[in-house]
Amino acid sequence: MGNLSPFLKIANFTQKSVEELFCIEEEHFGRRKRLLVYFLAIASFFSVLYIGVSYIHEMSIIRYGMLVDIAIFLFLLWLLYKQVQVTIVAQFFILVCWLTCLLLILVSGGIRSAVMSWLTLIPVSALLLIGRGSAWIWAIITCLLILGFSIVDIQATPLPFLVQTTTIFFVMPVLLGIILLLTWVNQIFDKQQENLMVALESSNCQLKASEEELRQNIEELVSIQESLILREKEILSNKKKLEEYSLILMGLAKSPRIQNGLLVEAMQEICYTAASGLQTSRVSIWLLRPDPLRIVCVKLYERATNAFSEGVELFQSDYPAYFNAILHEQILCANEAQNDPATSNFSDSYLQPLGIFSMLDIPFFLDGKLAGVLCCEHCDEVRNWSGQDKIFVKSLADIITLGYKAAERKAYIREIQDQHDEIASMNLYLEERVKERTLELEKQNAQLTEYAFINSHMLRAPLSRILGLINLFKDPVITLSHEEIIAYIKQSGEELDGITRKINDALDSGKHFNRQDFGN
Repeated sequence: MGNLSPFLKIANFTQKSVEELFCIEEEHFGRRKRLLVYFLAIASFFSVLYIGVSYIHEMSIIRYGMLVDIAIFLFLLWLLYKQVQVTIVAQFFILVCWLTCLLLILVSGGIRSAVMSWLTLIPVSALLLIGRGSAWIWAIITCLLILGFSIVDIQATPLPFLVQTTTIFFVMPVLLGIILLLTWVNQIFDKQQENLMVALESSNCQLKASEEELRQNIEELVSIQESLILREKEILSNKKKLEEYSLILMGLAKSPRIQNGLLVEAMQEICYTAASGLQTSRVSIWLLRPDPLRIVCVKLYERATNAFSEGVELFQSDYPAYFNAILHEQILCANEAQNDPATSNFSDSYLQPLGIFSMLDIPFFLDGKLAGVLCCEHCDEVRNWSGQDKIFVKSLADIITLGYKAAERKAYIREIQDQHDEIASMNLYLEERVKERTLELEKQNAQLTEYAFINSHMLRAPLSRILGLINLFKDPVITLSHEEIIAYIKQSGEELDGITRKINDALDSGKHFNRQDFGN
């Protein structure tokens, strides 16, 4: 309101000006009243003066007349004090003055009396105290009185000092001219005053219209300022609300449950935080599922009971309008949910039984595709969701996306770790297998070496002897008999057979053998 003080000062000044103009007539009569008081005081002074003169010239009639005038003047003052109309008192005062002048003229020589010139003051006083009409009447009466004294010559002069030496033919025209001139001048002055009053009244109307326009402008400015104040308060309130929501979102974004991909705990924390921040009754998270198309409640928080639940399913076939809205990825703001086209189908089965009046559903996405909705429900009364509320819930929906991505990342990391462990286990197994195979190959190599030795020495020796003994049959110079040669061949064959049998037994039993096994 401080900014409007200049306008208010102008309005107050204008109002005072208009009030003054409206009170011109009243003030005019107030001035006439004061002027009448001055006239009464002056007349009283002259009355006292003439009382003194009456004692000098022993004129008791003047003395009594003046005493009567003083009494009348005091009575007139008392009437003014009692708020009697000024015009009536003024008429009575002028009549008394006229009669007093008439008395003085009668006792001071008639037309030759110096008091005759005082008659010119009668119409002037009437004009000043009453108005033009009264002034003309008294001017006519005064002129008639002067003409009457001109016709009737009064010779008695009880007050010689008031008698003029000027001839009657000069006094009468001069007096009549003075009266008419003064009356005409006063008439012009009164006409100018009337024109001024008309001009003032016109200015009064213009000022009144200006005042009304200014008043309307001030009212409009006050209304605008009040609107601006309310808007400023609303902006400050919204700013405070946004700051509160920002602090809540910052704390939620740093939550280890969300960062570490603990999906169940993260969903619980998001629902609880949303209900507490919005001061709303119910908050739930729903996932979109195909075949058949439906949404499944994965987490619901009820603030009244501080309890969590899940598992409710809503099918597209039952609520087509709602699914049409969320499938078009719209922010569903239903301040009056039971009457909203998208949510009215829930009224009988869901909204009315639970006492839900308002709903705010925000979709969230995974990999650019619609994955579900975050649903906020207000019970017991209609709630007009603000823009700040929508921004807050949209941010919470984005955090839900972050929570699912963190869970996916955690699953990927777990899978990679499992694969790494499996690969490490396989590598260890392969290393053991390689060691075992190496040992086996070393054993096989050793066995092959033994086989080669047995083959080249133990098997080959009896076979070579047999072949050598057979060749003895062809030698004519040999000294051995055939029986001895055959006996040697038989001995070498039995030795070969024994070695062969041991090898077969070792192969059949899977045992390894060496040259020591064939020592005999």
